[in-house]
Amino acid sequence: MEQIFPHRIEYTNQEQFSLKDISDSLLAQQALVDYLPKLLSELLPGLEVGRVKIALNSAKTGSLKQEFWVAFFLSFQSELQDEVTDLVTMLTGVNVPEEYDTLVTLLILLVVLYGSKFVWKKFRGDTAPAPSQINGNYNTILNLTATTINIEPEAISKAVEKSVSSRSIKKITQATSRFFRPAKKGGAAAIQSGGTELITEEAVREYPSEAELSIDNENDIEAYPDVKIEILALDRQKRGVGWAGRFPDGEIESKRLAMDLSPTIELENVSTAKFVQADTVVEFKKKNDETIPWKIHLVRIIKVIE
Repeated sequence: MEQIFPHRIEYTNQEQFSLKDISDSLLAQQALVDYLPKLLSELLPGLEVGRVKIALNSAKTGSLKQEFWVAFFLSFQSELQDEVTDLVTMLTGVNVPEEYDTLVTLLILLVVLYGSKFVWKKFRGDTAPAPSQINGNYNTILNLTATTINIEPEAISKAVEKSVSSRSIKKITQATSRFFRPAKKGGAAAIQSGGTELITEEAVREYPSEAELSIDNENDIEAYPDVKIEILALDRQKRGVGWAGRFPDGEIESKRLAMDLSPTIELENVSTAKFVQADTVVEFKKKNDETIPWKIHLVRIIKVIE
């Protein structure tokens, strides 16, 4: 069965956000959502999350405000359906009750904040003092989540820990760095959902800067807005693999680059296209002493060219 939840994030700084900032945020949301199947399965043994899909519902500039729909494709073992809990009742229902509207946002922020503590420990060492503001925000959201789904905070925290630690430090560093990057633009700004502050300015400021992390995990990214892309390969079922393209007008010299589509783009809108005019971000990686283009991220389709 499919169950759909809203997910809302707002960066409160009044900055001019670039295409790269928006792309960073979208890539972060996609990466963070991928932690949720493991997290939910840990919370409810017997629940299987086949896949999760995120789609952008709306976006506003000024402050960067994004609203998503997150769809989970679920299956249950019979004994789980017999277990009556608030979360099971909600997941097996036809519609998500209003009181659960914030659930996906809360779970994603728990992954962000636990992941931030994980990153802090890995890059500053076990003897460094704990990040008090990040810890405080984590505990606040943990208790709010526990109240929402009527599950003990300790059980939720263990599920979050297992979901984050099941993947590499590189992946959670990339995801959390991209998540915090818009909030750090121009200083530090709080992060809200539905008008409620959930991550404070102090916690944003506490997250290590990219210079402090001094990592090569993340490749260089450069925005290429309003360019023509030739689609060389596609996958009508997936947006993250099976796609390839090139810049036929020579903005980047390459015969073929791997490509993925942001959550803002519906697959059916481009599944028959030969060319698109699009806002893009290109990821570069280092090979020996040379920086070469590696992947095209399609951020927004301006028009399809058959």
